[in-house]
Amino acid sequence: MTSRKRHTKQKNQSRSILSKARQSPEQIKDLFPNIDCIYPGGRTLLTLAIENGEDICLVEAIIKSGADVNVQNSKGQTALMFAARAQRNDVLQKLLENEAQVDLLNDKNLTALSICIAENNIDGVKHLVQSGADVNLKTGKLQETALAQAKRLGKIHVIDLLGRSDLSLTDISLQSSSVDKVEQKSARSKEITENKNEELRLCLTKFFLFETL
Repeated sequence: MTSRKRHTKQKNQSRSILSKARQSPEQIKDLFPNIDCIYPGGRTLLTLAIENGEDICLVEAIIKSGADVNVQNSKGQTALMFAARAQRNDVLQKLLENEAQVDLLNDKNLTALSICIAENNIDGVKHLVQSGADVNLKTGKLQETALAQAKRLGKIHVIDLLGRSDLSLTDISLQSSSVDKVEQKSARSKEITENKNEELRLCLTKFFLFETL
């Protein structure tokens, strides 16, 4: 079977599984007796729901039916990591409320926090840090701390947040807005300078043309 056909088959299977769960969320425990089964593609019922953008109510029903929020697939991926990558912060919070382990590592030596930083998911970083994520844990190929990773990737908002972990989510939004304004002002200044340089170039061109006449 080709890679494309295998992908299509897995996608169809995922749709079928989720459709079944969506139709009878109150019977999930009976419909999926092995609720933590890892299907082809490395997804459980819970991570399928997260990755495919299913409503938080369905995610909650799956968790209440006994799904283990800390199951890792062959790549070491957890539900928390899927939520971090998809920027499903409502799910992220729900998983944390149900004792999701924040510092588990996948096969690339990344945590959910590492993924949130890479995705510039500020609210996700906030939730994880407040839930005890180790910001000094060295992750990835470069063995970086959370702050070192944020600096390397140029994630300004995350860098600021990690330096002020006592901020509320409202404060973060205001702070992010302030940083955005600074960046916009810098961009406008650069544009004005470029326009002035262009005007000077045109003037010089006209001058030299006049001199040669």
